[in-house]
Amino acid sequence: MRRAPLVLIPLMFAVTTAAQPRLTLDYPAIAKRLVQQLALKPGERVLSIAHPGTFEDLLPYIRYEVMRAGGVDLGVVGVLREPVPESFDAAVLRKGAGEARAHYKAMFRDVDAAIMMPGANTSHPAYLAMQDWLKDDLTEHRGRRTIHFHWIENGSAYPIAGQPLPSRPEMDATYQRALLQTDYQALGDESGRSPRR
Repeated sequence: MRRAPLVLIPLMFAVTTAAQPRLTLDYPAIAKRLVQQLALKPGERVLSIAHPGTFEDLLPYIRYEVMRAGGVDLGVVGVLREPVPESFDAAVLRKGAGEARAHYKAMFRDVDAAIMMPGANTSHPAYLAMQDWLKDDLTEHRGRRTIHFHWIENGSAYPIAGQPLPSRPEMDATYQRALLQTDYQALGDESGRSPRR
C-alpha cells in the first residue's frame, strides 16, 4: 500500500511536464522578417551589433537572410558582455569606450544597414558609432538605416503597478507574434493619418 504513492508521484510529474507547451522561437521566420524590413538593395552591406549570450542562435539566420536577400553580410560586432566583473575599473571602461567609439565609426563608414540586437544599447561604443552615422545621414542622405530589435532585454518589458510581468515564455510568445504577424505597411499607413475628430 505504501508503494502506490511513490509510483504515482513520478507518473504525475511526467504528465505535468508533458502537458506544459514550450515555446520554440522561430529563428528562421524572425530573421526573414528583420531582413525584409531592411528592404535591402543588391550589394548593400549589413552588420549586426550584439550582446554576447543574447539571441546568439538567431544570428546565423540573420546573416543567411542578408545573403539570401542579395546583401553583403559583414558579420557581427559583439559589445562588452555585461555585467562586467566587479574587479574592472570603471574609469578604464569609460576611457576605452570613448576611444573605441571613434574607431568603430571609422570601421562602419561603408555600412548601409545594421541590426541592433537585444542587449546592445547606448552604453556600448559600437552601438553609439552606428547611431553617429545615422545622425550624419540626416544631412548626407546616404540611406543608412538600422533595425533596433528590442525584445525583453534593455528594460523594454516592465511591470505595471499591481500587474506582475507574465512568464518569460509568455512574453516571448507575445513578442514573436507581434513581430511576425504585424502588418507593418498597414501600421505605417495608419500612423501617417491625422486623428479623426
